[in-house]
Amino acid sequence: MTKASAGFWGSAIARQLTILALLILAACATHAQLAGSGSIQGTVTDATGAVVANASVTLRNISSGVSHVTQTDGAGVFQFPNIEISTYSLTVVAAGFEKYEQTNIVLEVGSNIAINPALKTGSANQTVEVHADSLALQTEDTSYKQTIDNAAMDELPLNGRQMAALIQFSGGASPAPGGDFTGSKYSYQTISVSVAGGMGNTTEWNLDGGNNNDYMSNANLPFPFPDAVQEFSVESVDLGELGGEHSGGLVNVITKSGTDQYHGDGFEFIRNNYIDATNFFSASKDTLHQNQFGGTFGGPIIPHHHKLFGFGGYQRTESTYSTSVNTAYVPTPANLMGDFSVTDPGTYNSGTGLCSNQLYDPLTGVPVIDMATSPVTCNKYATPPNFNAASLKLIPYLPNGSSTGVAFYSASTGKVQY
Repeated sequence: MTKASAGFWGSAIARQLTILALLILAACATHAQLAGSGSIQGTVTDATGAVVANASVTLRNISSGVSHVTQTDGAGVFQFPNIEISTYSLTVVAAGFEKYEQTNIVLEVGSNIAINPALKTGSANQTVEVHADSLALQTEDTSYKQTIDNAAMDELPLNGRQMAALIQFSGGASPAPGGDFTGSKYSYQTISVSVAGGMGNTTEWNLDGGNNNDYMSNANLPFPFPDAVQEFSVESVDLGELGGEHSGGLVNVITKSGTDQYHGDGFEFIRNNYIDATNFFSASKDTLHQNQFGGTFGGPIIPHHHKLFGFGGYQRTESTYSTSVNTAYVPTPANLMGDFSVTDPGTYNSGTGLCSNQLYDPLTGVPVIDMATSPVTCNKYATPPNFNAASLKLIPYLPNGSSTGVAFYSASTGKVQY
């Protein structure tokens, strides 16, 4: 390689790396704006139940190290709205009271939970630690919500690794009638699911805080593959103002994000007749050979900076298969000569000169004639018709249907990649 070509390739690689970095930064910025998916609020009181105003409240994301700080108002109330799902610690500091710290606060997608710290009189050098061993009870709204996290997605059976298929495992969700979605204008991931008795096309779909509905059909648009999803929830009954756009339920999906530590995974799911058992009732081995492989990686853009994080994932599916035996109807040699009386016979009536299945003019009773004005009696032309020349060129490529016109064939191996 010459210096000129090396410099060209070097500059091309530099441009590609620059574009990749910009895309990652844009994805990070977008996630920071849209990923807000839960809220934590509460009231700070003292041992007597009196509210504590102007207390400093710090909420720290355990995985990323990002902290949010606020103060209680005159009623002792604090709020952390629109924060991303994670596990948090909450610290409260107020003059004349011991420091309060609660850890292992799990915020799930779509949750609106209340944490009500009770401070004890004492020195700020002393700390009261509270460790949460279970999920905080959501008491701020009346909606019914079930969350499926990444661990459940890894363990539940998922043919094809389409995350949307797991929605039917949640309570209150069931397959909707097929008539709710008709036609061919939908995504390959579109599913028809009824949430709390709603129609399949009345569900609201959110992805990282943004709408993920097809605006024409109200069907769901594609979602990331399971390894890139942190968790999702299915909500119904008395949805709030952020999730009540449609009359059915709400499916809220949150993707993974970068944390203060680098993390990732790699995977490959294999299905083929070398390692799979043959169906007992099958006459032959399964011809499907399917590989789904990829991985994820995330972490801080600047280590220990607690400001900018990145996450990316890739999945590819390769599937080869053979179809089962199919039936086709093809022209016979007699058909090509204009004789359809064998493949489509009619009953001849000597009185009318017509066949029972023959087309004729209903006013005159005259049999239909072809363009050459030759009578077509009992589905047989008097002289060979002039078929389209381009159509006749396709005849050698059709399977042999013998004299019956019925052919059986098996399609060659197909390959699907996405």
